[in-house]
Amino acid sequence: MYGQKHPLAYQATQGEKIVWNFTLKQLGWLAAGVFLSIKFSQFVPPLPMESYVFKHLHHALPLALCGLCGFAGEGKTGLPLYTYFMYWIAFNRRRRTLIYKRGSGQ
Repeated sequence: MYGQKHPLAYQATQGEKIVWNFTLKQLGWLAAGVFLSIKFSQFVPPLPMESYVFKHLHHALPLALCGLCGFAGEGKTGLPLYTYFMYWIAFNRRRRTLIYKRGSGQ
């Protein structure tokens, strides 16, 4: 018995499904996207087009961006997209110290 794994172990790679098969993080991103889309539509007027869908299509951009952050992942590392961008920004903003060494021939 010692050292054996339980057959019904908790899988930490998948979060708990809360509503409609979404995790809590995904629901948070979708709620933030809906909130930002509503605020965006209050400040930005509709486009001058005849179709109602095309008239208000740009109001869904915050929801699309938040949905992309909530559901998409980076291919090489497997990180969620928002975590990957936070690491990428921190990496590019760090202070670099460059040390130049002369070659042995000079």
